[in-house]
Amino acid sequence: MLGHLLRRFSKYHLFLACLVLLVAVSVRFVDLRGQGFSGSDEFAHYQFLAHILPTYELTGDSGSLWARPFSFLIAHLSMVFVGVSPDALLYRCATLGVLTVIVIYFVGEVHLGRNVGLLASSLLAACYAMVYYSRNMKNITPSLFFYSLALWFLFSLKKNPSAGMHFFCGLAIGCMVTTHPNTLPTAAVVLGLVAVSTVVYVFQYRTHTPLWRSLLCPIGMSIPMLGCEAFFHVVRSWFPFWTVGDDVGYLEGLLFHTELELYDPPTVWFYLEAIEVNGTMFLWATLGSGLLLITRKYFARYGYFLLALFWAPIFIYVFSPGIAAVQRNVMSSVIVACLICGLGAGSALEKLTAAIPGKTVLLSVLVSAFLGYGLMNSVPIVGNTSAAQKIWNYIEVGRASITRPSKPVYAWNHYYFQDRTLVCDTWSEVLRNYVSRRAEYLVCLNATEATELVQADYPPTAKFHALLSGGTTYSPASVYDLGSEPVLERLGLSKILSLAPPLSWPLRIHPSRNLEDAIRDSALTFEFAIPSEASLLMVRGKVPVATGDLVAVALGDTGDPFRYGLELIRAKPPSPLNPVRSMESIQTTWRIGDDRPDMLKLSLLLASNSAPMSSRHVEVDAFQITFHDLGERAYGLADESPVVAPNATRRKEIGRTLARYAQNYETEPKIELEQSGPGIYYIPPEVYMPNTRYRLQFEAKTNLKTSGRAVLLVRAQQPSPTSGHRYLLERYPLNTYVWFWKPWWTTYSIEFTTLPTLETIEVHLENRNIRLDGEVDFRNVELLDLSV
Repeated sequence: MLGHLLRRFSKYHLFLACLVLLVAVSVRFVDLRGQGFSGSDEFAHYQFLAHILPTYELTGDSGSLWARPFSFLIAHLSMVFVGVSPDALLYRCATLGVLTVIVIYFVGEVHLGRNVGLLASSLLAACYAMVYYSRNMKNITPSLFFYSLALWFLFSLKKNPSAGMHFFCGLAIGCMVTTHPNTLPTAAVVLGLVAVSTVVYVFQYRTHTPLWRSLLCPIGMSIPMLGCEAFFHVVRSWFPFWTVGDDVGYLEGLLFHTELELYDPPTVWFYLEAIEVNGTMFLWATLGSGLLLITRKYFARYGYFLLALFWAPIFIYVFSPGIAAVQRNVMSSVIVACLICGLGAGSALEKLTAAIPGKTVLLSVLVSAFLGYGLMNSVPIVGNTSAAQKIWNYIEVGRASITRPSKPVYAWNHYYFQDRTLVCDTWSEVLRNYVSRRAEYLVCLNATEATELVQADYPPTAKFHALLSGGTTYSPASVYDLGSEPVLERLGLSKILSLAPPLSWPLRIHPSRNLEDAIRDSALTFEFAIPSEASLLMVRGKVPVATGDLVAVALGDTGDPFRYGLELIRAKPPSPLNPVRSMESIQTTWRIGDDRPDMLKLSLLLASNSAPMSSRHVEVDAFQITFHDLGERAYGLADESPVVAPNATRRKEIGRTLARYAQNYETEPKIELEQSGPGIYYIPPEVYMPNTRYRLQFEAKTNLKTSGRAVLLVRAQQPSPTSGHRYLLERYPLNTYVWFWKPWWTTYSIEFTTLPTLETIEVHLENRNIRLDGEVDFRNVELLDLSV
């Protein structure tokens, strides 16, 4: 078919087709990662695939995969190639959006007439609605791709009503419905047109052969739908480690998602606005071209197909009670509208070129006009960076506290702020996170509804959104740098003194084996006196790092080199949104007690195994030392900050920490775990570091219909908020257990982050078989440091 088209069209026609393809790719892929999330559906989609599904849990409405199991399968396959990140959902939709333009080009050129496909695809390539849904993570674009395939097979039935065409047409319809449930009315229209086409063919050619062939269309449609339903029954019966709810299934979820609440009155004009959003001229051109189809010879061939495909889904949604009234439900009509306009423009082009010469010039003008008209509306989408992405860009390498979000943004923490966010309800929590080095920024997601922040437990008692007043402007307005003086004043911190050493001090790069000695002989040192009224010292700055680097901040007594406190800041691994991390934020706080030295010496140093080390010139940016007076009520919030004190135990602990870091840094960071009981492995505190990301890795195998589970149990000692005594805390962080069932040796892993306090970690490898003779074997249990 492709070779036939190449011989059929001129080189200039193919040049215009390549131009259309270039525009389609550009508006869908340029700055795609800045699009981000735009609604709760996308959050839930990524959250389920990345966090819930790996735990083998199918319960509630999410367990039914939102009646979109085929879309989840496509998303899973895209994550296999792109990685488990939101980028996989973005690239999936953008790629399928481009493929939809290509398919519509062939539909128009092969079935509707010369240049119809080129004109229709030029409209579709830059159409606002198509570009918008190709640049987000919703399931509209995947379902429209299968709809375009169904159109190809549907129009092919007019010329070749073979068994294969009927079957693949139904298969494409089934994939469309299992990708998005609200395409059921469109599927009914396509099936009706297949039936009409079959009846017309039978009466025209006096043969009954197409009758039994037409039955292959609903059979093909049922295969994906029944396959999705069978998936839940197979999982429930044959995979005992899955948790499957009683009400979980595909068909039940399909019916549920077609009977959602009515957001707006379902009228014809309400759905025509989905066409008008692409431009008023586009709507009127569609309606005008549709009138031409009634009077032209095209109606007998394909006109009634196009008119039915455009109007029938709209009327079904208008007159069917209990179906969700959402404009995006009729996005399939936008594709048909492009074909109608392309057919009308192609017919007008044939008439004009019959009367005047210059067909190539007129075709170029039409294609350019269609592309230009669409780009006027769709180009602003490319630069429309999402709010969460703007916050991420502003914070960069910093850490942020976050207000408890409202529903539309409930999963931002899984995308933008994972492992960096603490949800806060009160001012005291915001301040505690700041002075305990957890978060230097504050992200306000739902300021007007955060009524919990009006509590009088800590001044100021104003609502959270009071930060928006005061004549201070922040960019973006919902993010606050807690180190800025206006915000500190609102938090109740009194700044006493601020020291700003030169901003371009070079850091000497030390090999990690000599790190402990380097603390007392650092290249970057600064000596200063402590104000008498100060109770908290803050050190802030940014330093360029590479993955695996370590920044050490040491604060000690100038008269006693062995009297110091130490903070270790590890370079975070690259994230899905920031694959190349270049800067690391330094934020440390030091509580100043009664037994304070007269003069302090601050040392900064960097440990790295980047080779050659002498080739890297590292400078500290925006370096600042600030003294604050917390006051009596806020003093307890800084208890987790280190204290500069002559403590022998503390010196020994610091030395052991540095030695352990040097050992793990220079050698392979694998730790064989000792087994302390049947299926229980013990990880002593001496083999890991606080605030560090680890991967627990092991091999396991089972016999038939037997499953096992690895559970990570953390026992941590933390200070009591009331009595000050320490108590034992057990916690099960997210994704700290994994199921396994394969009857051959397979490697499994669990990733987790240790707390800043002392912990004891136990690994329980359990035999969860449902048979008495079931057996699970384990071997090669080890711990890997991911920060190295």
